[in-house]
Amino acid sequence: MFNRAISPWWTVASGTVSGIVNAGTVMVYAFGILTLGLMKEFGWSREVIASAFTAFLIGSGVGLAGLGWLISRFGIRAPSALLAAVAGLAMVAVGVMPPSPILFSMLFLVVGIGGAATTALPFAVAISGFFDARRGIALGIVVSGSGVGAVLLPQLAQYTSTHFGWREGFMLI
Repeated sequence: MFNRAISPWWTVASGTVSGIVNAGTVMVYAFGILTLGLMKEFGWSREVIASAFTAFLIGSGVGLAGLGWLISRFGIRAPSALLAAVAGLAMVAVGVMPPSPILFSMLFLVVGIGGAATTALPFAVAISGFFDARRGIALGIVVSGSGVGAVLLPQLAQYTSTHFGWREGFMLI
């Protein structure tokens, strides 16, 4: 019963969901909405927010390169699961952090590094191993998740910020 092979389309489905809520989609489409309350509460300028976003982008570059190396050395599952968990915990930590611009930027650096595991990279590697005939459609479906996230995440960020606050928005997303 437990030795039954799992359909590779489940990898496509999980990659699509990951694309909807991946770190890049959150930062590009929901970040501005969530940080308005943060700026207001802490009295921070746009420069502080831009510095944190820059740290995220640097972390993303480092994370993607590192994840590629880790996947080639240890396989897809362990490095991806570990980095995705780190990114999620760092995002939650933003919601409970004290007013420290340095801590804010450091957390965003960690979100960028760990967030590499939530991109299409690990799913593309897995899909390339699972699929031959329908590889293109499988990859296209996975990547379409970020488009869905671009539509849904700003609305979710606005709703949570309005009804609960920016802290809860970071923790929820």
